[in-house]
Order: sequence, then structure tokens, then C-alpha cells
Amino acid sequence: MHLIIVPTAHVLKKSIAKVRETIITENPDIIALELCQSRFRALLSRKKPTLKQLLSSPTYSFLYLLQQLLGFIFGSAPGSEMLEGIRAASEMKKPLLLVDRDIRITMGRIGKIPLSEKVRMLLGLLPSPLSIRFVGKAEQLTDYNNLLPFLVQFKQKFPKTYAYLVTERNRHMFNSLLHHAEKKIVLVVGAGHVSGLLDLIKEHNLKEQDKITCVVK
Repeated sequence: MHLIIVPTAHVLKKSIAKVRETIITENPDIIALELCQSRFRALLSRKKPTLKQLLSSPTYSFLYLLQQLLGFIFGSAPGSEMLEGIRAASEMKKPLLLVDRDIRITMGRIGKIPLSEKVRMLLGLLPSPLSIRFVGKAEQLTDYNNLLPFLVQFKQKFPKTYAYLVTERNRHMFNSLLHHAEKKIVLVVGAGHVSGLLDLIKEHNLKEQDKITCVVK
């Protein structure tokens, strides 16, 4: 496997530039994106969730609105870095690989989170010294190492949420990549998934010829 990971913060302009720069420089066989078919179509159509969908899942609603707010603050619409990957793939005539689990499955899993954890998560994600510190240093969020303290704390406080939103999706993405292990792949993925993906790669007992690169700066 020759994998080049581009960790992104989904709302930062520098992530968009890094995606294009990496794809052009590396000239991969495949461009992999943290998207499923449903999110891919919604992104291309600019389709936004309906009021019914937002009301049906307070957790999803909160995450969606928070991402929209951060996109407004930092000047980049959520998903812009994925669109840049799609554009680059089209221009370079490279195949796209959508590696994420279907959003409908993930939302179904979120529905199984105990109500007490949902309430604690929503309250815990309200502005706090930790969240304010991360937003204030948003330009550093493409370095997955900076996210580790937050991820560890999130996993401890909200284990089911973390499992459904992060751990399970990491494994799905990793398995998708394994089907193309003989190819050179650039993977565009949120920085919060990188440490988990690297752990899975390590568990898989890489061969000597395998090369894993993580583009941070």
C-alpha cells in the first residue's frame, strides 16, 4: 500500500489548497475521499438537510449547525476540501474512491446512543475553555496530533458516540482502502480520523514495501 493521507479541518481554506497541492504533486492512481455515495450526491447538488431530518436527530442537528457556523467564521463552506478533491480528480482524470460508511447507517447508529449520553454530549459541546481553545487555534487542526487530547477526552465522556462516529467509520474506511492496496492513493480525510486509521494500518502488519505518508503542514 502506498497511501498519502491529507488530514483536513473541514472548514479551513488552507485544507482546500493542501488537497489540490498534494494531489497534483503525488499524481496518485486513486483519490479517496471521506464521503459515501449519499454525501457525495448531496455535496454536488448542494442539497441541505430538511427541517424534518434536523428535528429527527438533535445530535446531527447540532453537529450540522456547528459546522455551518465554523464555515462562516473561517470563510470556507463545509465540504469545500472534498469538492476540491473531486475537481482535481476530474481535471487529472483520476478515479474517485468514496471510503466512508453510508451516512444513513451512521445516523441509524447515532439513534441507538443512550439519551443520557446525547444530552451530556450536547451540553459538553457548548462553548468551553477546551472548545474555545481549539477554535482559537483552528489553523493547527490539520495536524492530527493536536487533536489527540480532545479525542481522548471525547471518547472517555461519550463512548457510544465516539464508537459510532469515529471508531466504526475508521474501520470502514480502512477496509475500503485495503481493496486497493496495490495502488498509490491520496486520502482526503478529517484530521480527527487520522490517528485511528494509522493505528489500524499498524495493526495490519505492513509489508516492507508499503509506504504511508501523512501530510500535515
